[in-house]
Amino acid sequence: MQFKNSKITYAAHSYIDFISDAGTASVNASVAELIFRHTDMEMGEGTFKMGLSHIYNNYCHIVDTGVGTNWKLNIQQYIKPYDSSMRLEGFNVGDYLYLDGDGYILSLIHISEPTRRHGI
Repeated sequence: MQFKNSKITYAAHSYIDFISDAGTASVNASVAELIFRHTDMEMGEGTFKMGLSHIYNNYCHIVDTGVGTNWKLNIQQYIKPYDSSMRLEGFNVGDYLYLDGDGYILSLIHISEPTRRHGI
């Protein structure tokens, strides 16, 4: 396994990547999150490249993806209301969570409708 000497910041968390022939593991030690990506196939070239990957996220248990415990495909994305049984740091009941194609879990917070102004 090769260590990639870089950190990426995504959704206010820092991840450290580990790269191997089997795939890429992104580790966020501050919230004990592991995301592993294994590319199954890719086709196309340049900006027109498409692919299918299996993604493991140890927090993926909050959604039944039909692929296996904590696994999903990169083409699967979910929006789901948060409840306290999910036990995710930084989420509150009433928020929504978004499980994106890369396996990251993001918080969607309801913001009330802005006041409308009439006239000039």
